[in-house]
Amino acid sequence: AISSTSLSTSKSSSVTANDLQVIPSLRHIVDEYDVFLLDMWGVMHDGEVAYEGVLDLVKELKRAKRDMIILSNSSKRQDNSIKMLLK
Repeated sequence: AISSTSLSTSKSSSVTANDLQVIPSLRHIVDEYDVFLLDMWGVMHDGEVAYEGVLDLVKELKRAKRDMIILSNSSKRQDNSIKMLLK
């Protein structure tokens, strides 16, 4: 996760490891952001089953009224991805 400090992307500066903040879980930053960008395949589930803690985190984000954008690079149709999320 990137710290709440804005990082410049101009040619005169670059992002270093000192600019990044490692967090143990998204739960630690739920109150700091309004929108969360999540990757579906390989991050939220293994293709069949949700990884441990993912469902609780999604419920927590919904309770906190946070928006979620869930991305997928799957070659399958959107309908299939929606079915996987509903599981």
